[in-house]
Amino acid sequence: MPTLLYPGDATAAIILTPQEKYLMQQRDDKEGIFFPGCWGNFGGAIEAGETPELALRRELDEEIGLRIGRCEFFCRLILDFGYAGIGDVVRWFYIVPLEADEIDRIVVREGKRFGIFGSDEVLSMPNVVSYDATAIWQHVIRKRIGGRYVGERNATADRSRSIEDK
Repeated sequence: MPTLLYPGDATAAIILTPQEKYLMQQRDDKEGIFFPGCWGNFGGAIEAGETPELALRRELDEEIGLRIGRCEFFCRLILDFGYAGIGDVVRWFYIVPLEADEIDRIVVREGKRFGIFGSDEVLSMPNVVSYDATAIWQHVIRKRIGGRYVGERNATADRSRSIEDK
């Protein structure tokens, strides 16, 4: 019988290199985690009392020894696990720009390895975590979406609005 998985709110980094490529993690290939062996964004569970941003900072330090300075809220994806009696689970995504010297100092402590990919590569790879691919796709097309561009809106106000308000 497979190990049961328990989804919960999580945070993830869309890490951008100076060349506007995406730095991603190949997940461990072990039972008991979501998407084993797949490529995804670095990040993880939000612990009790943490904000999504604080959880992201902790996760990046734990997973790759990276203490980030700047990060910007980008989007959130809501996954409906109502069929399992869990309800909505939110995955928060932040843009984290890195300099070349920061990439050189990365030490992978969780997952198999990291890789750097262009947007076309990420969006055509068969083994990318589905919700991470969706967030990267949104990042790629962000300037083509009608309405207010993400950099021009008040992300804090957007984060605090409920689904019913949208």
